[in-house]
Amino acid sequence: MVRRFWVPNRRVLIGAMMLLAVVMSPGPGTASEARLEPGRYDVEVRLELPHLSAADATKHVSICVDDAADPATALRVLSTNNPLGKCPLQGRVITSNTVRFDVACQGLNAAKGSAEFQIGQDRFQGRIAMKMGGKNMTMTEHQTGRRVGPCNPR
Repeated sequence: MVRRFWVPNRRVLIGAMMLLAVVMSPGPGTASEARLEPGRYDVEVRLELPHLSAADATKHVSICVDDAADPATALRVLSTNNPLGKCPLQGRVITSNTVRFDVACQGLNAAKGSAEFQIGQDRFQGRIAMKMGGKNMTMTEHQTGRRVGPCNPR
C-alpha cells in the first residue's frame, strides 16, 4: 500500500508565503532600529564611584539630538572632565529599543567603556561602564533623559 501525502499546489504555497511576509513585516510608521525624536533632551547624569555619595555625583545637562544623529552618537559620556566624552565610538549595535556601543580612547593605557541604553521615541535611560586607563579606577555613568522641546537656535 502506497501512502500519499498532501502536497499543496503552487498557489497555496505562494499565498501562505505572502501572508507570512505581511504578518512578519513591521507596520506602517515603525522602524527596525531605535531612534530618538530630534530635539532638546534634559538628562540626569549620575556618576557612580566607589566611596562617593550619590548626591555629590548627580547633575542635569541639556543635549540636542539633531535629525541626522543616530542614538549612539547622541548618547555620549556627559560627566565633567571625563576623557571618554571625546573618544570615538566602536561596535554599535542598534535594535528596536536598545543601543549598545563601546568607547575607546587612543593610546597606551587609554580610557575605555561600554554602554547600553534603552530607547523610547522621546526618552532614554542607560549606563556607561568606564575604566580609566592606567588606573585601577572604574565608574559607571547612569543617564536618564526625556525630550522637552525643539533644540534652541544657534
